Amino acid sequence: ATSVEQVLSAYSAEAGFRELSVQDLAVALQSEGLVDLLLDVRTAEEFEAGPSLPNAVNIPLNTLSDAVRSGKLDQYMDSHVVVVCASGQRSAQATVRLSKVFDFKNVASVSGGMAAWAAMQQGVGSGLGSAAGGGCGCGSPSGGCGSQQ
Repeated sequence: ATSVEQVLSAYSAEAGFRELSVQDLAVALQSEGLVDLLLDVRTAEEFEAGPSLPNAVNIPLNTLSDAVRSGKLDQYMDSHVVVVCASGQRSAQATVRLSKVFDFKNVASVSGGMAAWAAMQQGVGSGLGSAAGGGCGCGSPSGGCGSQQ
């Protein structure tokens, strides 16, 4: 049986969990070679409704494991993979799944997801504590959701 501590620790920096702010993502997308795969794990309906990031590949979270098992992402095992969703929760789950279950080497979740990206694009807020939300990926200002981060 998996303890609560083991589950929570999968999302810690100490366990290798990586988050990327939307500001850092914007810089990475403008620099060649920093993002090899931009993976959007929202549903197809959410992805089509937008907004979407340039060159993002949509593989919904509920089909991600099957896509990896079928070899669809094999070429990215050792590459820089950035995962995004609507708020940062599903991308955090996908990041842990890719790195811990499927042994992808360099995966990061976008903190705050597309909500934070849209807020940044509209010029709302400037730091992780505002537009991008807290480190847990919930979108709330740091500590606003009651997380320990």
